[in-house]
Amino acid sequence: MPLTRQTVASTLSSKLSLLKLPPELQKDLMTGARKTEHVRNPSKLSPEAQKAKANERAEASKRHAQSRQHATTASAGVGRLAGIAVIMYVPCGR
Repeated sequence: MPLTRQTVASTLSSKLSLLKLPPELQKDLMTGARKTEHVRNPSKLSPEAQKAKANERAEASKRHAQSRQHATTASAGVGRLAGIAVIMYVPCGR
């Protein structure tokens, strides 16, 4: 997909806005403690509010990932149980 001027401008603007974050949040990004999506677009807030918003987004992201993993694990467990039931049924059939 070719890049348009608008796409490039938007990407640059998004990356440059990270430079306006408080040093603590910038450090968290550099060390991998936070993801870009957790700190995106809060630059108009106070540093304390930016951190609170980033924490809120990180927690929501964590909960979402855990619920997806739980759903995947649960469905895999059902599949395994169904497989066991079939294996147990086949030898008993005549």
